[in-house]
Amino acid sequence: MPSISADSVDLLLESFNSKVKNVIDDIAPVKVSKKTGRQKSCWRKSTAVESMKRQCRKAERMWRKTKLEIHYSTYKDSLHAFNVELATARQKFFSNLINSNLNNTRTLFATVERLTNPPSQIPSEMLSDSKCNEFASFFSEKIIKIRKVISTSSSKIIEKVVFNQLNNYLNSNGYLDNFQSGFRPHHSTETALVK
Repeated sequence: MPSISADSVDLLLESFNSKVKNVIDDIAPVKVSKKTGRQKSCWRKSTAVESMKRQCRKAERMWRKTKLEIHYSTYKDSLHAFNVELATARQKFFSNLINSNLNNTRTLFATVERLTNPPSQIPSEMLSDSKCNEFASFFSEKIIKIRKVISTSSSKIIEKVVFNQLNNYLNSNGYLDNFQSGFRPHHSTETALVK
């Protein structure tokens, strides 16, 4: 196998990255969209609720980082405390709203309507089978287009990169069995017999 200098490897990698970026930009260009998200409910803005939410997120990050049962238990407890605090804040908000509008029937009926018939999150026309199938076919067609554009040589390069990264990850974290010899460097049928 001919040796390749570090400079030519860098050039090849830069060329590969440039071509892949161009292909991805052609197939799936970046689209900027303005987010028109809903505002937070008033009861979610209270300092007690926001403090509990921060504690809950902190406990969740700790559990996800360590995967220890004690941290999972702490996370569950803080999540429960957050939900209780959120429900209490919501109850206080609506109690105050009702008590401050005892003489205003329009506001009272609007509040009761809001509590008994909350708006649905997803429009009903989006819950149809045809929309689901349309959504699935859109992504299927997108994948087919990507596969057509990417040439065989670049897919082999991607395959090799993914193989190397996956292999390094499995080796460094000890996920491979000691007796597995296939597809591993310095492991042959002879070393398998020795084990």
